Amino acid sequence: MNTRSIHRAMAVLALCGATLAAGAAETPLERGRYLMQFIVACGNCHTPQGPNGPLVGMELAGGLRFEEPPFSAVAPNITPDKATGIGHWTDAQVVTAIRDRAAGPLRRMPLHTRRPGRA
Repeated sequence: MNTRSIHRAMAVLALCGATLAAGAAETPLERGRYLMQFIVACGNCHTPQGPNGPLVGMELAGGLRFEEPPFSAVAPNITPDKATGIGHWTDAQVVTAIRDRAAGPLRRMPLHTRRPGRA
């Protein structure tokens, strides 16, 4: 094994160690925020957009309209606000809505999961 290969292997091991340490240190809230902002990117559909991008102070407030015949949909407010968002939902209801579209505003959205037999 040459020196370059050894340095690469050490760099990969260091990166893996740092990643594992960072993952172990995060709280459930930090993990959820990471998933929401980067992996699932909820704000892409659930944050209203203005001419210069997302509207300040309106993160996840819904309202973005999708017109794709034969479908017409409006992204719902998924903020923790109890009056206008999903703040009154239990954790189980949120999980069910995301996974199965069986509760709340997501039940009308065919976009979050694939149904058997559909592309």
